[in-house]
Amino acid sequence: MDDHKRRVILTLRAEGRSIRAIAAAVKVSVGVVHKTFNPAATPVDSCPPRWADRHIAAGV
Repeated sequence: MDDHKRRVILTLRAEGRSIRAIAAAVKVSVGVVHKTFNPAATPVDSCPPRWADRHIAAGV
């Protein structure tokens, strides 16, 4: 993401806009906006699939 979009995202959030409204205004995904606020957030791709929880809980 370029610096201009990042500044716009941060400015709109400071004005009290919602993450969805910011994403629509800047034409990026909600995830990109969220990551701008929390760069240490775990990427979605690094999470195990949902079915893995059931297998782990069942001892499979």
